[in-house]
Amino acid sequence: MSFASLVKNRSRPIVTAEFPSINGGTLDQVALEWERLGPLVDAVNVTDNPAAHTHSSNVSVAIALQNLGADVIMQVVCRDKNRLAIQADIVGAAMHGITTICALTGDDVTAGDEPEARRVFDLDGPQLISVA
Repeated sequence: MSFASLVKNRSRPIVTAEFPSINGGTLDQVALEWERLGPLVDAVNVTDNPAAHTHSSNVSVAIALQNLGADVIMQVVCRDKNRLAIQADIVGAAMHGITTICALTGDDVTAGDEPEARRVFDLDGPQLISVA
């Protein structure tokens, strides 16, 4: 049963989990992590540079997981990109069938390992929901 139909029917509790951050590597690393996590969850959250640390692109990991059969919830944060780039990511992911997103304002860059990075915050989470 798909994540969307579970939400609609509410036949049982829905189990989601945050997918481990991918730090380079190959699609094989995504497949290995999904093989471990997939049997335990209904859907998986793909993070967008969590805690202001750089990881593989949320869009690329979401597409890889979708291709492996996962129901994906793609997190989108406002910290690193302006509204044009954010909208491009959302539309690009939708082109691959990823239509469930979690809109987040995002942690400040001082939480991460590159505190000198510039903050964007062109939108915040509630504004992103409206734009999406």
